[in-house]
Amino acid sequence: MSYYVLCTVEAVPCPDVSQIVGSIDYQALGITGASLSTAVALGAGMIFTFAMIPFVARTIIKLIDQI
Repeated sequence: MSYYVLCTVEAVPCPDVSQIVGSIDYQALGITGASLSTAVALGAGMIFTFAMIPFVARTIIKLIDQI
């Protein structure tokens, strides 16, 4: 559970009477441990895939040049 503070007036620092404290329920938003690990795995997989494309292309070019 995370909390946030919202100031209802344009003042720095925000007066205590103008602060609204709320909470964020990540599970109600559908953000779970499984969804986070899936997102991290897909992101890492995409980065690895895009990093390997030049390597594979260079290897194929070298193999064709050897023929």
